[in-house]
Amino acid sequence: MTPLAITGIGLVAPGINFEIIKTAALKNLTIPAINETADTSDLNIFFQQRQLRRVDHYSKMALLAACRALLDSKKETNLDNEINVPENMGIILCSGYGPSQKTFDFLDSILDFGTNCASPLAFSHSVHNIPTAVLSQFLNLSCPYTTICQLHSPVYSALTTAACWIDEGRVEKVLLGAVDEITPLLKDNTSRMISEKDLGPNRPPVTVSEGAAFFVLTKPSIQKVQYGTIDLNIVSQEQIITQIKSHKVFAPARTLSKLNEIGIKATSAYGGDMPTSAGIELIASAIFASQKGHAICIEKANNGFGIININHIN
Repeated sequence: MTPLAITGIGLVAPGINFEIIKTAALKNLTIPAINETADTSDLNIFFQQRQLRRVDHYSKMALLAACRALLDSKKETNLDNEINVPENMGIILCSGYGPSQKTFDFLDSILDFGTNCASPLAFSHSVHNIPTAVLSQFLNLSCPYTTICQLHSPVYSALTTAACWIDEGRVEKVLLGAVDEITPLLKDNTSRMISEKDLGPNRPPVTVSEGAAFFVLTKPSIQKVQYGTIDLNIVSQEQIITQIKSHKVFAPARTLSKLNEIGIKATSAYGGDMPTSAGIELIASAIFASQKGHAICIEKANNGFGIININHIN
Protein backbone atom coordinates (compact mmCIF):
# COMPACT_ATOMS: atom_id res chain seq x y z
CA MET A 1 0.00 0.00 0.00
CA THR A 2 1.20 3.52 -0.83
CA PRO A 3 2.88 5.30 2.10
CA LEU A 4 1.34 8.64 3.08
CA ALA A 5 3.22 11.86 3.78
CA ILE A 6 1.75 14.18 6.44
CA THR A 7 2.21 17.76 5.23
CA GLY A 8 -0.28 19.55 7.48
CA ILE A 9 -2.07 19.14 10.81
CA GLY A 10 -5.13 20.85 12.29
CA LEU A 11 -6.68 20.37 15.74
CA VAL A 12 -9.87 21.50 17.48
CA ALA A 13 -10.70 20.13 20.94
CA PRO A 14 -11.73 21.58 24.31
CA GLY A 15 -8.84 22.70 26.49
CA ILE A 16 -6.03 21.81 24.08
CA ASN A 17 -4.31 23.18 21.01
CA PHE A 18 -1.31 22.33 18.85
CA GLU A 19 1.26 23.67 21.31
CA ILE A 20 -0.27 21.85 24.29
CA ILE A 21 -0.30 18.53 22.41
CA LYS A 22 3.27 19.17 21.27
CA THR A 23 4.38 19.64 24.88
CA ALA A 24 2.51 16.50 25.96
CA ALA A 25 4.03 14.43 23.16
CA LEU A 26 7.62 15.52 23.78
CA LYS A 27 7.47 15.44 27.59
CA ASN A 28 5.50 12.19 27.93
CA LEU A 29 2.48 13.88 29.52
CA THR A 30 -1.24 13.15 29.33
CA ILE A 31 -3.44 16.22 29.05
CA PRO A 32 -6.64 15.71 31.09
CA ALA A 33 -9.81 15.93 29.04
CA ILE A 34 -12.40 18.62 29.68
CA ASN A 35 -16.03 17.58 29.48
CA GLU A 36 -17.01 20.68 27.52
CA THR A 37 -17.73 21.68 23.95
CA ALA A 38 -14.89 22.84 21.73
CA ASP A 39 -14.49 26.54 20.92
CA THR A 40 -15.03 27.17 17.21
CA SER A 41 -15.14 30.98 17.32
CA ASP A 42 -11.93 31.20 15.23
CA LEU A 43 -14.04 30.24 12.22
CA ASN A 44 -15.07 33.90 12.10
CA ILE A 45 -11.51 34.63 10.93
CA PHE A 46 -12.03 32.53 7.81
CA PHE A 47 -15.73 33.00 7.05
CA GLN A 48 -18.46 35.56 7.63
CA GLN A 49 -20.87 34.85 10.47
CA ARG A 50 -23.88 34.84 8.16
CA GLN A 51 -22.24 32.02 6.17
CA LEU A 52 -21.96 29.94 9.33
CA ARG A 53 -25.48 30.63 10.62
CA ARG A 54 -26.90 27.23 9.76
CA VAL A 55 -23.75 25.16 10.22
CA ASP A 56 -24.01 22.79 13.19
CA HIS A 57 -21.33 22.40 15.87
CA TYR A 58 -20.00 19.10 14.50
CA SER A 59 -19.41 20.59 11.06
CA LYS A 60 -17.88 23.73 12.58
CA MET A 61 -15.27 21.66 14.42
CA ALA A 62 -14.45 19.82 11.20
CA LEU A 63 -14.28 23.03 9.14
CA LEU A 64 -12.01 24.86 11.61
CA ALA A 65 -9.61 21.92 11.99
CA ALA A 66 -9.53 21.54 8.19
CA CYS A 67 -8.66 25.23 7.73
CA ARG A 68 -5.86 24.93 10.29
CA ALA A 69 -4.46 21.83 8.57
CA LEU A 70 -4.48 23.52 5.16
CA LEU A 71 -2.71 26.60 6.55
CA ASP A 72 -0.18 24.38 8.32
CA SER A 73 0.53 22.51 5.08
CA LYS A 74 1.59 25.84 3.58
CA LYS A 75 3.52 26.66 6.77
CA GLU A 76 1.32 29.70 7.30
CA THR A 77 1.17 31.05 10.85
CA ASN A 78 -0.94 34.11 10.02
CA LEU A 79 -4.60 33.10 10.28
CA ASP A 80 -5.63 36.13 8.24
CA ASN A 81 -3.96 34.68 5.14
CA GLU A 82 -6.23 33.25 2.49
CA ILE A 83 -6.61 29.48 2.48
CA ASN A 84 -5.29 28.07 -0.77
CA VAL A 85 -6.82 24.65 -1.31
CA PRO A 86 -4.65 22.27 -3.38
CA GLU A 87 -6.04 21.01 -6.65
CA ASN A 88 -6.98 17.35 -7.11
CA MET A 89 -7.59 16.79 -3.38
CA GLY A 90 -10.24 14.51 -1.89
CA ILE A 91 -11.91 14.65 1.52
CA ILE A 92 -12.26 11.68 3.88
CA LEU A 93 -13.98 12.05 7.23
CA CYS A 94 -14.15 9.35 9.90
CA SER A 95 -16.32 9.29 12.98
CA GLY A 96 -17.74 6.98 15.58
CA TYR A 97 -21.20 8.50 15.93
CA GLY A 98 -21.30 11.12 13.19
CA PRO A 99 -23.34 14.32 13.73
CA SER A 100 -25.33 12.60 16.47
CA GLN A 101 -26.75 15.73 18.11
CA LYS A 102 -28.62 16.64 14.91
CA THR A 103 -29.77 13.04 14.59
CA PHE A 104 -31.37 13.21 18.03
CA ASP A 105 -32.74 16.70 17.31
CA PHE A 106 -34.51 15.26 14.28
CA LEU A 107 -35.90 12.33 16.27
CA ASP A 108 -37.08 14.73 18.99
CA SER A 109 -38.86 16.85 16.37
CA ILE A 110 -40.74 13.74 15.19
CA LEU A 111 -41.82 12.97 18.76
CA ASP A 112 -42.79 16.59 19.44
CA PHE A 113 -44.48 17.57 16.17
CA GLY A 114 -45.15 14.36 14.25
CA THR A 115 -43.69 13.12 10.99
CA ASN A 116 -45.39 15.84 8.92
CA CYS A 117 -43.77 18.66 10.90
CA ALA A 118 -40.36 17.16 11.71
CA SER A 119 -37.43 19.56 11.33
CA PRO A 120 -36.05 19.45 7.76
CA LEU A 121 -32.89 21.30 8.85
CA ALA A 122 -32.16 18.79 11.62
CA PHE A 123 -32.78 15.95 9.17
CA SER A 124 -30.41 17.37 6.55
CA HIS A 125 -27.63 17.78 9.13
CA SER A 126 -28.21 14.29 10.54
CA VAL A 127 -26.98 12.65 7.31
CA HIS A 128 -23.45 11.44 8.05
CA ASN A 129 -21.92 12.68 4.79
CA ILE A 130 -23.22 16.25 5.22
CA PRO A 131 -20.11 17.53 7.12
CA THR A 132 -17.88 16.52 4.20
CA ALA A 133 -20.28 18.32 1.85
CA VAL A 134 -19.99 21.39 4.09
CA LEU A 135 -16.20 21.20 3.82
CA SER A 136 -16.40 20.89 0.05
CA GLN A 137 -18.76 23.87 -0.20
CA PHE A 138 -16.91 26.22 2.16
CA LEU A 139 -13.49 25.37 0.74
CA ASN A 140 -14.86 25.71 -2.80
CA LEU A 141 -13.51 22.28 -3.62
CA SER A 142 -15.28 20.09 -6.15
CA CYS A 143 -13.85 16.69 -5.30
CA PRO A 144 -14.53 13.09 -4.24
CA TYR A 145 -15.52 12.90 -0.58
CA THR A 146 -16.77 10.22 1.76
CA THR A 147 -17.50 9.59 5.44
CA ILE A 148 -16.54 6.45 7.36
CA CYS A 149 -18.67 5.84 10.45
CA GLN A 150 -17.64 2.96 12.70
CA LEU A 151 -16.86 2.53 16.37
CA HIS A 152 -13.81 0.31 15.87
CA SER A 153 -10.60 1.58 14.20
CA PRO A 154 -12.20 4.51 12.32
CA VAL A 155 -8.90 6.40 11.93
CA TYR A 156 -6.98 3.41 10.59
CA SER A 157 -9.81 2.68 8.14
CA ALA A 158 -9.79 6.30 6.93
CA LEU A 159 -6.01 6.21 6.42
CA THR A 160 -6.34 2.98 4.44
CA THR A 161 -9.00 4.59 2.25
CA ALA A 162 -6.79 7.64 1.70
CA ALA A 163 -3.89 5.43 0.63
CA CYS A 164 -6.17 3.56 -1.79
CA TRP A 165 -7.46 6.79 -3.34
CA ILE A 166 -3.95 8.12 -3.89
CA ASP A 167 -2.68 4.73 -5.12
CA GLU A 168 -5.52 4.51 -7.65
CA GLY A 169 -4.80 8.01 -8.92
CA ARG A 170 -8.27 9.17 -7.93
CA VAL A 171 -6.71 12.15 -6.13
CA GLU A 172 -3.19 13.46 -5.50
CA LYS A 173 -3.87 14.67 -1.95
CA VAL A 174 -6.37 13.87 0.78
CA LEU A 175 -7.79 16.10 3.50
CA LEU A 176 -8.49 13.53 6.22
CA GLY A 177 -10.41 14.31 9.39
CA ALA A 178 -11.39 12.41 12.55
CA VAL A 179 -14.36 14.04 14.31
CA ASP A 180 -16.72 13.22 17.18
CA GLU A 181 -18.92 15.42 19.35
CA ILE A 182 -20.32 15.36 22.88
CA THR A 183 -24.08 15.05 23.32
CA PRO A 184 -26.10 14.98 26.57
CA LEU A 185 -27.38 11.50 25.70
CA LEU A 186 -23.84 10.21 25.13
CA LYS A 187 -22.70 11.58 28.50
CA ASP A 188 -25.70 10.10 30.31
CA ASN A 189 -25.32 6.69 28.69
CA THR A 190 -21.58 6.61 29.37
CA SER A 191 -22.13 7.38 33.06
CA ARG A 192 -24.81 4.70 33.29
CA MET A 193 -22.69 2.04 31.58
CA ILE A 194 -19.65 2.82 33.73
CA SER A 195 -21.72 2.59 36.91
CA GLU A 196 -22.97 -0.85 35.82
CA LYS A 197 -19.45 -2.16 35.22
CA ASP A 198 -16.76 -2.96 37.76
CA LEU A 199 -13.74 -1.31 36.15
CA GLY A 200 -11.50 -2.01 39.12
CA PRO A 201 -9.57 0.41 41.33
CA ASN A 202 -6.63 0.77 38.92
CA ARG A 203 -8.66 1.82 35.89
CA PRO A 204 -8.61 5.60 35.34
CA PRO A 205 -11.93 7.46 35.08
CA VAL A 206 -13.38 7.83 31.60
CA THR A 207 -13.98 11.40 30.44
CA VAL A 208 -16.15 11.67 27.36
CA SER A 209 -14.74 14.31 25.06
CA GLU A 210 -15.03 15.70 21.56
CA GLY A 211 -12.77 17.15 18.91
CA ALA A 212 -11.55 17.19 15.34
CA ALA A 213 -8.11 16.16 14.10
CA PHE A 214 -7.26 16.86 10.45
CA PHE A 215 -4.35 15.91 8.21
CA VAL A 216 -3.22 16.88 4.73
CA LEU A 217 -1.86 13.70 3.13
CA THR A 218 -0.03 13.08 -0.13
CA LYS A 219 2.51 10.75 -1.71
CA PRO A 220 6.00 10.98 -0.20
CA SER A 221 8.44 13.00 -2.28
CA ILE A 222 12.20 13.36 -2.37
CA GLN A 223 11.87 16.63 -0.49
CA LYS A 224 11.67 16.75 3.29
CA VAL A 225 8.15 16.09 4.60
CA GLN A 226 7.02 18.33 7.44
CA TYR A 227 5.75 15.61 9.80
CA GLY A 228 6.96 12.37 8.30
CA THR A 229 5.72 9.43 6.27
CA ILE A 230 3.07 6.92 7.35
CA ASP A 231 3.22 3.16 6.81
CA LEU A 232 0.16 1.09 7.73
CA ASN A 233 0.00 -2.48 8.99
CA ILE A 234 -2.51 -4.61 10.90
CA VAL A 235 -1.00 -7.19 13.24
CA SER A 236 -2.30 -9.75 15.69
CA GLN A 237 -1.76 -9.58 19.43
CA GLU A 238 1.03 -12.14 19.06
CA GLN A 239 2.84 -10.12 16.36
CA ILE A 240 2.65 -6.68 17.90
CA ILE A 241 5.71 -6.99 20.16
CA THR A 242 7.97 -7.56 17.15
CA GLN A 243 6.57 -4.42 15.51
CA ILE A 244 7.06 -2.08 18.46
CA LYS A 245 10.67 -2.74 19.48
CA SER A 246 11.91 0.30 21.44
CA HIS A 247 9.92 2.94 19.56
CA LYS A 248 7.76 5.61 21.19
CA VAL A 249 4.11 4.49 21.11
CA PHE A 250 0.98 6.64 21.34
CA ALA A 251 -2.50 5.17 21.67
CA PRO A 252 -6.00 6.37 22.63
CA ALA A 253 -7.28 5.44 26.09
CA ARG A 254 -9.49 2.59 24.86
CA THR A 255 -6.50 1.01 23.06
CA LEU A 256 -4.06 1.82 25.86
CA SER A 257 -5.79 -0.51 28.32
CA LYS A 258 -5.51 -3.42 25.84
CA LEU A 259 -1.82 -2.69 25.24
CA ASN A 260 -1.12 -2.60 28.97
CA GLU A 261 -2.72 -6.03 29.35
CA ILE A 262 -0.16 -7.56 26.96
CA GLY A 263 2.81 -5.65 28.36
CA ILE A 264 3.17 -2.93 25.70
CA LYS A 265 4.31 0.42 27.07
CA ALA A 266 2.40 3.27 25.44
CA THR A 267 1.27 6.83 26.15
CA SER A 268 -1.94 8.77 25.61
CA ALA A 269 -1.21 12.44 24.96
CA TYR A 270 -4.88 13.30 25.52
CA GLY A 271 -7.07 11.81 28.22
CA GLY A 272 -10.40 12.25 26.44
CA ASP A 273 -12.41 9.26 25.27
CA MET A 274 -14.21 9.20 21.93
CA PRO A 275 -14.23 6.72 19.04
CA THR A 276 -11.83 8.88 16.99
CA SER A 277 -9.35 9.63 19.81
CA ALA A 278 -6.65 8.01 17.69
CA GLY A 279 -6.77 11.12 15.51
CA ILE A 280 -5.41 13.27 18.33
CA GLU A 281 -2.86 10.58 19.21
CA LEU A 282 -1.78 10.53 15.56
CA ILE A 283 -1.13 14.28 15.81
CA ALA A 284 1.02 13.65 18.91
CA SER A 285 2.86 10.84 17.08
CA ALA A 286 3.53 13.03 14.04
CA ILE A 287 4.87 15.86 16.19
CA PHE A 288 7.10 13.45 18.13
CA ALA A 289 8.39 11.89 14.90
CA SER A 290 9.16 15.31 13.41
CA GLN A 291 11.39 16.03 16.41
CA LYS A 292 12.80 12.58 17.23
CA GLY A 293 12.68 10.74 13.91
CA HIS A 294 10.14 7.98 14.57
CA ALA A 295 6.92 7.23 16.45
CA ILE A 296 4.05 4.75 16.34
CA CYS A 297 0.33 5.30 16.81
CA ILE A 298 -1.76 2.21 17.56
CA GLU A 299 -5.52 1.81 17.22
CA LYS A 300 -7.38 -1.35 18.26
CA ALA A 301 -8.74 -3.11 15.18
CA ASN A 302 -11.14 -5.96 15.95
CA ASN A 303 -8.96 -8.87 17.17
CA GLY A 304 -5.73 -7.14 16.14
CA PHE A 305 -4.10 -3.74 16.18
CA GLY A 306 -3.72 -1.11 13.49
CA ILE A 307 -0.08 -0.01 13.49
CA ILE A 308 0.59 3.49 12.10
CA ASN A 309 4.36 3.90 11.72
CA ILE A 310 5.62 7.46 11.23
CA ASN A 311 9.18 8.03 10.02
CA HIS A 312 10.75 11.45 9.61
CA ILE A 313 14.07 12.12 7.88
CA ASN A 314 15.75 15.15 9.42
